[in-house]
Amino acid sequence: MPFASAEPTREVIAQTFDPNGRELQATVETFGQEYNNYRPHSSLGYLTPAKSAGRYYEKNQVKGVKQPSEKAGSLSF
Repeated sequence: MPFASAEPTREVIAQTFDPNGRELQATVETFGQEYNNYRPHSSLGYLTPAKSAGRYYEKNQVKGVKQPSEKAGSLSF
């Protein structure tokens, strides 16, 4: 029996989401928002990536780099 791939195939994606990709884009956007803004990561001391980045900018006052004002994970197509 062959190993099942963890990655969905194009056929599975095509059967699951609408053909124009808007539903897939919305799903990916929702996942990105959840992953970056609400889900703590153990490698970041149980902070979210957005909170960790904010603390980095506050601590280092990186000159010439503006701290992101919108939530991490936003996609633009």
